[in-house]
Amino acid sequence: MSNYRFITIDEIHTIDEEVFSLLDGLKHKRFCKAEILDDAVVCGQIVIPSKHDDEDDVKNNKIFGFCTSNNGLYLINTPEELKLRFSTMRLNENEDKFGVLTLCTIISQLIKGDYYFLQSEEEDLKEIEDVIYSESDENDDVRLFEKRRKISVFTRYYAQLLTALEDILEFCQDVKMEEEEDAIGRLYRKVERLEAQSSFVEDYAKQLLDLHDSRVANKQNDIMQFLTIVTSIISPLTLITGWYGMNFVNMPELRTDKGYFVVIGICVLIVVTEITYMKRHKWFH
Repeated sequence: MSNYRFITIDEIHTIDEEVFSLLDGLKHKRFCKAEILDDAVVCGQIVIPSKHDDEDDVKNNKIFGFCTSNNGLYLINTPEELKLRFSTMRLNENEDKFGVLTLCTIISQLIKGDYYFLQSEEEDLKEIEDVIYSESDENDDVRLFEKRRKISVFTRYYAQLLTALEDILEFCQDVKMEEEEDAIGRLYRKVERLEAQSSFVEDYAKQLLDLHDSRVANKQNDIMQFLTIVTSIISPLTLITGWYGMNFVNMPELRTDKGYFVVIGICVLIVVTEITYMKRHKWFH
């Protein structure tokens, strides 16, 4: 006989109205939570973030509610995909009065493989880092932002799971269930390691974003320096052409046979002098 039962939110309404009001129709697709009720019952909801790089990832989150009771564990508004997944799980056949051991098994299965998922995300970030250094892709900032947002969702997910497990552990301590306490403790440590790994990957993504911003700033500085050099070279020539462009009647240089070539020579001399000065002072990279 199964240690859990699938029911809808309307059915839980007929069983326990307080649980129904706490779950609020399972509308909050961002938060994992657990609540301890006065009648030694714990209820809450689990939200599993989408692992796909979707623009609107919240819509793809999987959410279901849970409620422990003397009759075992109620799973509320469980999506069909998760129902199929739960049906293949090997559950503890020992006595599980409130369904806590079953809930631990379910959560353990839900986070199974998450460590490899986080490793895969880290490998993707390493590839993006190589792209940043090679400066071969102008869209790496968009990819980085998407990765960081995605990983931050999982960091928050694990933190919320830890909070929910703390509340479930408190429930187990209240009703003196030592075996369940041990199971919750082991699960808590697993989630804690996942949160640490997720935080590391998220920090890595932040560092790469800072690196990308630094690279962009350096490119902009190089462009501004180039424009400054060009302006510095052109400004004296502009002054000369503007000066002799006045065409006053009494300007003696306008009547000399070699005046045109003399001005050209002066301009060339000025440009050569400026370039020599700039190279000596390492204006060019």
